[in-house]
Amino acid sequence: NSMKKIISVILACAMVLSMFLMVYAEDTGATTQAVKYAEEIGVIKAMGIINGDETGAFNADANLTRAEFAQVLTVLLKINYGDVAKENAWYYKFEIPEDLDNVLLTPSAGLVTGDEEQPSAPAVVEKVQKFTDVPTTHWAYGVISQITDIGYMIGTSETEFSPEDPVTVNQVNKVLVKILGYEQFANINGGYPAGFNYLASTLKVLKGVNNFGENPITRGELAKMLYNMFDVNMIAAVSVTDEGVATYTKEVVTNGVFNTFLHNLKTANLLKTKTTGNASTSGVRAMNFHIKNGDTSKEEMIKSLDEGLLITSLQGLHASLNPISGDFSGQASGFLIENGKIVRPVTLIVLSGNFLKMMNDVDKVGNDLEIEYTGFGAPTIMFGMMPISGK
Repeated sequence: NSMKKIISVILACAMVLSMFLMVYAEDTGATTQAVKYAEEIGVIKAMGIINGDETGAFNADANLTRAEFAQVLTVLLKINYGDVAKENAWYYKFEIPEDLDNVLLTPSAGLVTGDEEQPSAPAVVEKVQKFTDVPTTHWAYGVISQITDIGYMIGTSETEFSPEDPVTVNQVNKVLVKILGYEQFANINGGYPAGFNYLASTLKVLKGVNNFGENPITRGELAKMLYNMFDVNMIAAVSVTDEGVATYTKEVVTNGVFNTFLHNLKTANLLKTKTTGNASTSGVRAMNFHIKNGDTSKEEMIKSLDEGLLITSLQGLHASLNPISGDFSGQASGFLIENGKIVRPVTLIVLSGNFLKMMNDVDKVGNDLEIEYTGFGAPTIMFGMMPISGK
């Protein structure tokens, strides 16, 4: 989310700048896509994410290579060899040499998991050739090493990266969906490539791009997709907590059975258990905390009701919810349902109940899960009877 805020500020400045930058065909290369994506190319160039060639031409119709895409990602994600090491020295627990030209950061070294002692292996080592077709002298060696180390790109085989091959639409969809934080939903919807293509389309990352599958992606099309990304709410996603502990997916409740509390190192130590990787600077936090999708649509739920309420807003829980008993009451608003149809809006009603009893009175779970930028989400849920006051 912080990345989105930073990008939003930069984007705003870039868009103002682009108003004064007439993107002529001779500036971007005399191509169809240079005209089609003129505004997007102007913004992406102004932000410095994708630059032109030595003559300044953007070459919008040219295919983008995998090496060039790795370079774009390092700029987009603000990854820099020396900066990454210097900014994270407190975490990796090593001294940074002044000359980083001949060293490579290895994130696994110095990692503190909470369950094992910190390894003594140095976090800065000599350059090693990770892929047989990317020698240490290759112009993109550094960016390919970094982007594959953090998992945003992988090789085309265990030993090759194929840096000069064109990057495909499928590959780009996977990376951009992952950056936005929706990888888990892509996996739920079929994984690679179908699930990632579905999410890229649903999130409108592919809006205005008439290309798909294993086709090469052009520089102009990538500029359009990156531009589209700025309108998507990012889901916060971190692989390591503020304590240096690896995060992982966990089910707090499974089939009505409570499995675990959430812990940082301090609370885990107090209760003599293991941390769940939920530390933050303020204590313990949940990230992307949500109820899984069911198999019923909201429309089907509405049609199944002779009389009911669709609650769209509930206020005051911060003051009225009793964390011990689970009792709550709050001012609600929404829509009245009669004979399977929404008939009118309702407001200034009071909804009260007990959270624990509600969880044991779930009738149907919807299939419309959305996780907000706050890191919490749920699909539409239909409960049984609940006390309501008001008209």
